[in-house]
Amino acid sequence: VVGFAGVSRSLRLCALDCTNLAWSFAALGRSHAPLLDAIAAASLRNISDFDHVGLANTAWSYAAVLCVHLPLLDAISAAALCSIADFAAQSLAITAWSLAALLFHHEPLLAVLAAAASARIRDFDSQNLANTAWAFARFEVHDGPLLEVLSAASLATISDFDAQELANTAWAFAKIQVQDGPLLEAIAAQSL
Repeated sequence: VVGFAGVSRSLRLCALDCTNLAWSFAALGRSHAPLLDAIAAASLRNISDFDHVGLANTAWSYAAVLCVHLPLLDAISAAALCSIADFAAQSLAITAWSLAALLFHHEPLLAVLAAAASARIRDFDSQNLANTAWAFARFEVHDGPLLEVLSAASLATISDFDAQELANTAWAFAKIQVQDGPLLEAIAAQSL
């Protein structure tokens, strides 16, 4: 049920409608609690219809407006665990970032995200690399294999990093106290 200006009606939102509506409001920086609750309710009914993009973008939408809806985050996490093989690099990074932004620590999903990101690291662009590093550092997860591939991929593409990506990557390695000399030197050089 969604209520606007005293009007209440039942919406029949499909998975794509849920994602697009949530994303649109989040992209505009608008948090509308009754609408987010209605989208979450519809998403929970249709969670099996969400593809990896829908799961990632819905998680991002709630994170972007700092709306912690635990049943929806649990459902997104469960669905992501079942379909992680379908996740593209951007969906992996967005999902990790969204969980971290909301401080929603789902250990099984984080482990699967780390493994999947490690396996697909060649597909990550600079934003995906920085967001993934930031997300795992926010949870203070020290996953050696993930950090190694994040570092190597970041070094190989450091010239593509913008200022925020450089800062977030440096912050991530500092937060978990990893002294990666070559990466830090490359970040310093690229920042000058």
